[in-house]
Amino acid sequence: MKKTNEVRKLVGVSRRTLQYYDDERVIVAERSKNNYRLYDQKALDRIWEIMICKEMGFDLKEIKQLLIASDNKKKELFRLCIETVKEQINIM
Repeated sequence: MKKTNEVRKLVGVSRRTLQYYDDERVIVAERSKNNYRLYDQKALDRIWEIMICKEMGFDLKEIKQLLIASDNKKKELFRLCIETVKEQINIM
C-alpha cells in the first residue's frame, strides 16, 4: 500500500488529481486509520491505465467508459485511436 505522496511522485500527477480520481470513483483508494488515502497495486495499475488513455487523447468521461468496457471493446477503441494518429501523421 502506498500513500498519496508516494503515488504522485511515482506516477507524476498532482495530489489533487489523485483526489479527483478517487472522488469520481475512477480509482478506489482505501483509507488508513488516520484517513490517509492508500493505493494498492490494483489502484496503481488503474492509474497507469488512465494515464495511457489521457496520453491517447481521451477525456475522463471517455476513460470511465473504457475502464468498464470489455477487452474487445477496448481493443477496438485503441485501434481506432491508432488509425487516427496514423492519418494525422500522413497529413503532415
